[in-house]
Amino acid sequence: MARNLTPEAKRIMEEVAAEIVEKLKGEFYEVDGVPMATVKYEAGNFKKKTLMAGWLFQLEYAYVGAMGKIVFGLSPEDAQEYKFAEMNPKEVDSAFPLIGGAVATLFGHEGENLQIVLEQEIAKRADVLARAEEMEKKQTEMALQNNELFGAF
Repeated sequence: MARNLTPEAKRIMEEVAAEIVEKLKGEFYEVDGVPMATVKYEAGNFKKKTLMAGWLFQLEYAYVGAMGKIVFGLSPEDAQEYKFAEMNPKEVDSAFPLIGGAVATLFGHEGENLQIVLEQEIAKRADVLARAEEMEKKQTEMALQNNELFGAF
C-alpha cells in the first residue's frame, strides 16, 4: 500500500480498521518481548519507548497514516507517562502476536499475521466493490440500450 491511495482504498482501510477497534476494544493483549514503540503523550507529542514484556494494552483507535498504512493506537492497562502506543500492522504482529489471530477470526480468515489478514480483508472488500461497480455499469448500459429514445437526438 502506497502513499497515493485512491479514496476508495482509503475508505475500505478505514472501514476495516474501525471494525477491528469496535470488535476488539476492551480486550487486553500482552506485550511479547521488549519492542520499541512510538508513544503518544497527552500533549500530542511522540517519542520512541520500550514496552515491557507482560504489559497489557487494548486497542483504542486506528487511522490510515501518511504512509498509506493503518496505524493502531493502543492504551496501556496500567498508567504510563504516555497515553497511547501507535503501531503499524507489522509492529503489532511483533509486539502483540495474539491480535492477528483475533482479527483473522473476526473476518473469517486463516492465519495469525495481522498484516496479511488485513491485506486479505482489504483486497476482498475492494474486489466486492469493483464487482458491484462493474455490475452497476452493465445495468446502466443495458438500460440505455433498451431505451427506445436512446440516440434519438
